[in-house]
Amino acid sequence: MPTILIVEDEEDLRLLMRLSLSHEPYTFLEAATGAEAAELWSRADLILLDLRLPDTDGLDLLRELGPSKAPIIAVSAYSTDQLGREAMEAGCVDYLTKPFTASELVETVRGHLSAES
Repeated sequence: MPTILIVEDEEDLRLLMRLSLSHEPYTFLEAATGAEAAELWSRADLILLDLRLPDTDGLDLLRELGPSKAPIIAVSAYSTDQLGREAMEAGCVDYLTKPFTASELVETVRGHLSAES
């Protein structure tokens, strides 16, 4: 069963993401800060990474931790072509702009996990 790490400082959004994906056969790890994410990073099969965290920038965290075996999907309320390019250059495989629908989240996660199989 794949493990998804949800790195998001907003507790309500973490809950919404987990509930949106709960009908799928996944287990979940959650982190509200970059420091918490760093401790859980290597245990994930897929990472949903908020780019604005209280203790660090998500892209800085990604660069600091280096490449992951897990696909990383950037999540941000700030949608610009530049930010999307930076996320992909840093190692993300996709980019979701907040707000997104539950079906967008499920389809994106499912697509990247099936690509890894």
